[in-house]
Amino acid sequence: ACLGDSITFGDGDKAGYLSYPTNLRICLDNDGIDVQNFGRSGASIVPGPKEYRVYYDDVYLSALNSGADVFIIQFGTNDALPSLWNESQFRLSMDELIDSLENLPQQPTVVLGVPPPYVIEDDKLGPPEKNPVNFEVPQVIRNIAALRGLVYTDNFESFGGFITWNEDFYNSDDGIHPNAAGYNVISMNYYQTLADIWPTSFGFELTQQCTTGFLTTNLGLDNDGTKTGGGSNAERVLVEFVRQSDDTYKIIAVWTAMYLEMLGGSNYGKMILTSEGSNFYVVSS
Repeated sequence: ACLGDSITFGDGDKAGYLSYPTNLRICLDNDGIDVQNFGRSGASIVPGPKEYRVYYDDVYLSALNSGADVFIIQFGTNDALPSLWNESQFRLSMDELIDSLENLPQQPTVVLGVPPPYVIEDDKLGPPEKNPVNFEVPQVIRNIAALRGLVYTDNFESFGGFITWNEDFYNSDDGIHPNAAGYNVISMNYYQTLADIWPTSFGFELTQQCTTGFLTTNLGLDNDGTKTGGGSNAERVLVEFVRQSDDTYKIIAVWTAMYLEMLGGSNYGKMILTSEGSNFYVVSS
């Protein structure tokens, strides 16, 4: 169960992925593990206009009643609003949320997530160089994890941190929400965290193998959805390759092109794909 704000819910993603929980669900599908998205736009964990446990109380209660064995918590971006930020309150609210999850009958595993950096100025959040999400929030979450003996996933560092943030993970007009590449990084981060803890927590290893790559499409669609003209091999689309039990690969692609060419240096191997919902499956290659 994934709890969080719009970065969990999937807002701002112009590249076609719904959310990182969607990507994670597909990676865990072969192991019979369901992933549910309990993220909501604008949600904060501290008291405020959209306090998660109050404004979104129905979503919070649904999460509590989900029976999940693992809860991923990623808050902090909206908590860092200048009108809301209070480090002591953020610590207290995080502890209260963690307590409410750990006290559930199934005694679930709780994983904390450090949100990615905020990099392009937004009217509500103010200057990035002064915003707590780039400074206090990551340290507080890491500290809570250490004090409580919890595992955390550091999406902040994997995005390059604030000073050296990776521009490939954001759209040019949005420095809060990741693009497809950014969501992919977050989902892979959480997948690796779960793969590391799964044998100890649940007695078996995850069998799914998820990796990432780029394809070019003959429709010329790039990662932010721009159509650049048919036949363009210059525009790359980020995908996830998910190895199946029969050694074929499920491909999670961004746009619904029927013919994709795999980038491979000077050699291009064309793969014919068929779509099922938002996912792609190799028919022949």
